[in-house]
Order: sequence, then C-alpha cells, then structure tokens
Amino acid sequence: MDSAIFDYLLYYSTFHPSNGRIHHDSLCECLVLGSQASDEEGDLWYNKAKNAKDAAVPMYIDPMTKMNISLIAIGLMFVCNLVMIFARKITNGFLRFLVKAFAFLLLLVVLVMILIVIFV
Repeated sequence: MDSAIFDYLLYYSTFHPSNGRIHHDSLCECLVLGSQASDEEGDLWYNKAKNAKDAAVPMYIDPMTKMNISLIAIGLMFVCNLVMIFARKITNGFLRFLVKAFAFLLLLVVLVMILIVIFV
C-alpha cells in the first residue's frame, strides 16, 4: 500500500467494533484494512493505527465532571472568604499571616481547578 494512503488512514481511521478492523469513515465500503491481507498483517496495521490515534487524542473531561469541579471550586472560594474573615479577627500578626497564606494557597488551587474546567 502506498505510504501516503497509509499515513492518511493512520491519522483519520476509527476502530469498527463489529468486525474488529480499522475502517475509514468515508472509504468504509471500498477499503477495509486487513481484508486483502492476512490476520497478522491486519493486526499489525490495527495496532499501529490504534497507537497513533491514542497518542493524538487530547485529554477529555465529561461535562458532569466539569460541573462537579466547578461546584467544588465555588465551595473552596467560599471557604477562602470565611478563612480571610477569621484571619482579620486574629490579633497575633504571625498567626494572621499563616491563615492568610493558607487562604491564598487555597485560592491558587481554585485557580488551577478553573483552568482545568475551561481548557480541558
């Protein structure tokens, strides 16, 4: 098979679970990998395409998980607010600094969670 065709199929192929072969969406009827080759060659082609496709798939988080991460981030922001209110009532300067530093680090965790929800 021509190298350009193989590269094209390797990049744009999807696994078809009904017969365990790789099919290209638009070339499904005219080109089935492994139908003209032995089972060992078909398995070799399948493994190459599957590994290339798995390497190209970006990380994905489903919408319900994103919603739960967002709700946890909102809750942590509320906790940070309460910690800051508590820190203002503390008279000891060093202890007040430690409590405010803890609240700031908690806000950094919230920022990372927000970035995860937006960009993943």
